[in-house]
Amino acid sequence: GRQDRPRLPPRVSSGSGHEPITFREFLTGWLELTWPQVAAAASHKFETRLESALEDVLGSLKGEVSYTVKFGDIAPEILEIYSYTKLTTADEGALVCGKMRWDACLDMQIKAGLARIGVDRVHLEGVGGLVAKPLLPYDPVLGGVQIFFCDCPDIRINFTGLGRVASWGSMEAMMDKAIKAAFSSMMVLPNRMVVRFANTKINDYPEFKQPPPIGMLRVHLVAASKLPAASVLPAVAVRHLFQSGGAVPDPYCVVNVGGNKEWKSRTITKASNPKWRGQEDFHDFLVYHELQVLHAQVYDENRIGTDGCVGALKNRSTIYNLIMQHIDKTELKLLLDTRTTSHGNSWTPPSPMKSTLSLKLEYFEFGDGHFNSCTSEATVKRPALLTVKLYHITGLPTEQATGIRIRLRVGNNEKLSKKSKSIHPKEFFGFGLRQSKIMHKLYEGGASVDAIASAYDLTTEIVDEVISVQSGTPTRFGWYETLHMLVDDPENAIACLEMEPPKGAKSRSILPVPRLTSRPVLSSPRLATPASNDWLPLGHDEGRLTQVLNSIMDADKDAGPGGGKLCNVLEYPGGGVSVGIAMKLTPATPMTNSEAICRFGLGRFGGEDTRRGAEQLERFTHRIPSGQRLSFGTPEGTNAGSQAVIVQDQSVTTCNPLQAWFRKRKV
Repeated sequence: GRQDRPRLPPRVSSGSGHEPITFREFLTGWLELTWPQVAAAASHKFETRLESALEDVLGSLKGEVSYTVKFGDIAPEILEIYSYTKLTTADEGALVCGKMRWDACLDMQIKAGLARIGVDRVHLEGVGGLVAKPLLPYDPVLGGVQIFFCDCPDIRINFTGLGRVASWGSMEAMMDKAIKAAFSSMMVLPNRMVVRFANTKINDYPEFKQPPPIGMLRVHLVAASKLPAASVLPAVAVRHLFQSGGAVPDPYCVVNVGGNKEWKSRTITKASNPKWRGQEDFHDFLVYHELQVLHAQVYDENRIGTDGCVGALKNRSTIYNLIMQHIDKTELKLLLDTRTTSHGNSWTPPSPMKSTLSLKLEYFEFGDGHFNSCTSEATVKRPALLTVKLYHITGLPTEQATGIRIRLRVGNNEKLSKKSKSIHPKEFFGFGLRQSKIMHKLYEGGASVDAIASAYDLTTEIVDEVISVQSGTPTRFGWYETLHMLVDDPENAIACLEMEPPKGAKSRSILPVPRLTSRPVLSSPRLATPASNDWLPLGHDEGRLTQVLNSIMDADKDAGPGGGKLCNVLEYPGGGVSVGIAMKLTPATPMTNSEAICRFGLGRFGGEDTRRGAEQLERFTHRIPSGQRLSFGTPEGTNAGSQAVIVQDQSVTTCNPLQAWFRKRKV
């Protein structure tokens, strides 16, 4: 892709008789070749997710559930390729994005009374990515692989053995919900199906499993127009029988981006053309990929019964497409599909209505900078990304070290980690399960720990831990997980990081107090939940976020090879319990819509590192009319954007490059 790189001659037949294959066919074939190793690890991960998702089903069915997850020999298939990008993180990698399809084999049987229902296949299809990471400067070059879907894919489940019960429909619906939740928690962003190849040492395991978001999307709710009369919808018709003055909805909006938590707006009473306060009615969503989809539905609030859906976005729009449409516009006016309700009941309006929803979007980028409490007031009030990496826990007996969660609370926001579990030392020391079994076999055969450590170039402590784990007595427990949370006002936010009391540990006796607020307080009350669910603070009591962060990161003792700083669990009976933690606060930098599009598109085909990427950049530059200057990107941590200069009638106007190009086209 560089100027001095020679161009290849046109493709000609080699005379070998073999038909050339496309990159998509090569990538699909490569997945099929490596799938046996990937499928074994993925099956185990899915079983864990499925067990959690089935807890509600087990409680309601009170039946017997047995399942064996074996994804079989069918690897995910790449149908179309949209981009391939180089990842410039601590562990370099390559991301290929496209449309994927996967037929996953399952062997699941559920028995409840006389009913028996089974699942033998799950079909998934949607837009996603394949990440080859990390890239190593030695054999085997590729250290791991990650597979994800940008948005919840189309999932079709093949049920078998419906049994002798006529009312199996509710069971099937519950099973459908549980399986979809399990796949979403494993493969839909921000979640990824992650497999580390043996003998690969990962520098930062929590980040390898859960990479940070690339940015933040702020969605302002502006208005809606021509919302259908709610009395036409069967789900909410009863309420309007008792209203005077005709059927007028009480609309509110529910917005979501990818796997983020849904945001519900305030309700506007009796309005077919509601208007919200865009500067106040907004919400921030984390963005992990520009092809994540924005979902929005408008509901009619009903005080009696279920709220009815009066419309949803008609077109499936990605963040990239929406920001592209937003260029040179103050707001987006999107069509609503008013043909279905929240319960899926179809209806036909008496006359065609073009209902719309108006939004305003702002995109922010997370750079490499760190939050500084001494920055200007304008900078402080920008949102920031709080990253908390959880490593391992020390000081607890084996029987109490599993099933513990960590809770992060900032203001009124709360995020829970997964439950702690045993961790094999191979995960962060850079060897595989096969080597672990060989070490254990050598030890049982009479080899000394020193000899084994010398043969594998490891310390005796690591070999002792491996032998203990292979003997069925794990010694290391933890999470190796990352929590990401948006903080609106980092300077004044009140925060606390807490650990769930281990099973069997004595609870401390304290009284519940009000929830945290983002307002600074002079005499901060003790953060606590009711005594039946008491949590223990980590490293620092409840206080300003910057104080908590500095206290944890200034800890004297490192957490060891796993990473992080050792933070004491405060007020734990007897003391001596610590958790390895790393925290980081990264400010968000606002970008114009054209800058965001430039950022998304620059590396689509590998950027300057590939021939096609360089050609794309050159063509993109030439699309800008003559007389304009285009510079891609901005230095990290700065607010200055790329600018284009347009000369019109001896006057100079400065605007963003894509805005200039679109304006020229309209003329």
